[in-house]
Amino acid sequence: MAFLAALEVEDLAATTGYILVDQSDVTNYPHAVAKPIIVKSVRIDAETETAGAEYNIRIGVLEEVDATDGTTRWFYQSRIASVARLTEHVKFDGGVSCDPAAPGFIGAQVTNNTRFQTDVTIANPTGTNAAPGAGDIVMDIREIAGSGTISAMVTVEYVTQ
Repeated sequence: MAFLAALEVEDLAATTGYILVDQSDVTNYPHAVAKPIIVKSVRIDAETETAGAEYNIRIGVLEEVDATDGTTRWFYQSRIASVARLTEHVKFDGGVSCDPAAPGFIGAQVTNNTRFQTDVTIANPTGTNAAPGAGDIVMDIREIAGSGTISAMVTVEYVTQ
């Protein structure tokens, strides 16, 4: 059985990290703790309303995290610029295995990412901020040019191994 997690971001004006699927939260997410997550698809509807503003939207797995920073490995990235609307729905045949110990993909790895650390809680689809952990599916919305805001609805379809 596949599960969905959806997160809405409104009028974001700065680079921010989010948890999309919290692997250790079995109360609010319908999966088993010990099982790595397999992402089946990602859907993004995003909009910017400011000329010159440009954002990267990245989704990946948090491989390790501590009170200082985390290591992320990205399997999806998209860019939206100026006054624009972006709609993407990407399906991964067979899914993307997001086991933090052995990811089933080769993607850009970012070490020392201070947006993900265990002593800072961040937004997620449950509406209650939580501290990120290894194995979580995370999203980074990064302002890379200009100044403005972005709004987005992001949905992840996933299963566990």
